[in-house]
Amino acid sequence: MVNNVKINIDNSAGVATIDIEGVIGTPSYSEDDKVATYNALKGKIAEIGKANPRKVVVNIRSTGGDVNDALLIYDALQGLDARITTRCYGYTASAATIIAQAANEGCREISTNAMYLIHK
Repeated sequence: MVNNVKINIDNSAGVATIDIEGVIGTPSYSEDDKVATYNALKGKIAEIGKANPRKVVVNIRSTGGDVNDALLIYDALQGLDARITTRCYGYTASAATIIAQAANEGCREISTNAMYLIHK
């Protein structure tokens, strides 16, 4: 169950929005049932591709999680024929930062209040 991933497609504006919150991948436990997995997103990303928006905005607030799922989400976003903008809020860390890199050059945004953690 993934109730934290929201997809809004507005064809008239040509913009699709993806909100990712919580753990990336499937955790061994979860306090709030917020999990963004590749399997949950791949159908929605395909739906976005069919709508052919000119821009996709990915809002991210995640402490990270499974690197494999993050890499697959990154690749799926890169496969879209749209300009990708990523926006990081709150605490964006670890595997979530991989997804943030899916943005086109000059389209990676971070809130002035955000924390961004990259592993060595």
